Amino acid sequence: MQEAVTHLEIDQISPALVSRMAKDLDDQVQEFFVRPIERPIPYLYVDASYLQGCGRKFDTSPKQS
Repeated sequence: MQEAVTHLEIDQISPALVSRMAKDLDDQVQEFFVRPIERPIPYLYVDASYLQGCGRKFDTSPKQS
């Protein structure tokens, strides 16, 4: 927290103010997590493993035909 305070060019900050700031941030983060999703969000899920042994590479990803 001190690094962030220094970046904001504030000399010192009290523990009480740090606690208050953290509480405010916690509230904002909670609001973000429980907000409704307003539209579909496309995403791509990829799962693969690449192993290397004895100088050879092994691809364990699913093969498409």
